[in-house]
Amino acid sequence: MTYIQIETQYSTGAARQAIERALAAAGKDLGHLRPEDLALLEDFHTMGRIATTQLADLAGITPDDEVLDAGCGIGGTARYLAARSRCHVVAVDLTKEYCETARWLNQLAGLDDRICVRQADVRDIVAGEDREPDFPVPWADRPEYSHLTTSDRLRTAIETSGFEIEQWNDLTDQAAAMMQTLLALPPSPIGLQAFVPDFEPKANNLTAALADGRLRAIQGIVRAV
Repeated sequence: MTYIQIETQYSTGAARQAIERALAAAGKDLGHLRPEDLALLEDFHTMGRIATTQLADLAGITPDDEVLDAGCGIGGTARYLAARSRCHVVAVDLTKEYCETARWLNQLAGLDDRICVRQADVRDIVAGEDREPDFPVPWADRPEYSHLTTSDRLRTAIETSGFEIEQWNDLTDQAAAMMQTLLALPPSPIGLQAFVPDFEPKANNLTAALADGRLRAIQGIVRAV
């Protein structure tokens, strides 16, 4: 998948404007924004803020830690950790627009002194059974853009890159159930649909593939060695 294809997949050219409109529609004051005001908008991953909280609890992050948020999107996990644990975070995403939006939101939330955003290539969720999910999904509009690895190969890549795995949990069943619950909630002006094109079919296809095993959701805690 080329960089241009990824930019097309994720970028709208108007993420910041869309988020500003969503926050205004929800009655939020951009001049006095709190990190928790962004909770429904910013966790662009399976299980959303619930997954973020579980990971933070497992890791036991302290103010002395430096955390790598690999594949940060618009920076939701980085902001949550910086606000909750007062740690420093390096947030990495491939999409320029997401990096720029993350820096803007970090500043609005008063957390830009604790978060460094960098543009680089990192990828997410893993393949399950030998069948493709239906498309589009959050990381690919078409099958030729999707290049998922397996759980075992991801472990090997992490361990050979200077990290030690402390937790490696398959949460696929929990993720499928939680995604089904989240998708059944009433619509809100603050949500990923504000800046993610075709969010509803992407989320539905992801949830269906988690439910029948075509995709697996892995929760991991790793530390640099």
